[in-house]
Amino acid sequence: MCQNLLFKISNPNEFNDFKNSSKYAIWIDGKNHPNSELVKYSASDFVYFAGSSVYKNARSKNFHNHFNINFIQRNILMII
Repeated sequence: MCQNLLFKISNPNEFNDFKNSSKYAIWIDGKNHPNSELVKYSASDFVYFAGSSVYKNARSKNFHNHFNINFIQRNILMII
């Protein structure tokens, strides 16, 4: 079970914090990506993002992170 949280990228430091793989799991356009993938992007490449906290009992070996961050790119939003 997760609790939804909305995030707003307000500065580059906040966006860079999402690269921390011990804290965040990253999803871009519905697909899981390594946090290091964010170096290819800037905050302005995404038109929407949201995060959710992950309760301890919902974590697994592959997804041990405290938060899931979901990013949506502008080109994907145009298709929808």
